[in-house]
Amino acid sequence: MRWAACAMLLLVLPISYGQCEDLRLINGKVKTIDKTHSTIVIRWLADPSMPRYEEAAFTFNRSTKVFRGSRPASVDGLNVAETVTVKYRPGTTGLPEAVIIMTNT
Repeated sequence: MRWAACAMLLLVLPISYGQCEDLRLINGKVKTIDKTHSTIVIRWLADPSMPRYEEAAFTFNRSTKVFRGSRPASVDGLNVAETVTVKYRPGTTGLPEAVIIMTNT
C-alpha cells in the first residue's frame, strides 16, 4: 500500500527521487522569505477548533521544486502573504527541508 502511495506522488509530480521518502505537508501563508539564508516561514492554522496560528520555518535549496498552480516556478516568484502548500522532509538536521512548494494560484 505504501508503494502505491509513493507511485501516485511520483505520477502527480514529475520529480526524480532515488527512493520515495516520507514527506509531511503543511498549508498556510508565507510570512517571510529569506533568500540570503535560504529559509521560508509559513504561518498556519494549528488548531481549527480555537483559531490558533503557529509559524513553521523551512530551508530550501536548488533542488526544492516550486510550482505556481501546475506550472514550474522559482522561489523568486513567491510572495509574502501568498497561500502555499509545503511538502517537507522532517528528519533533517536543523530546520526541516522544503522539498516541494506549491501555490494555490
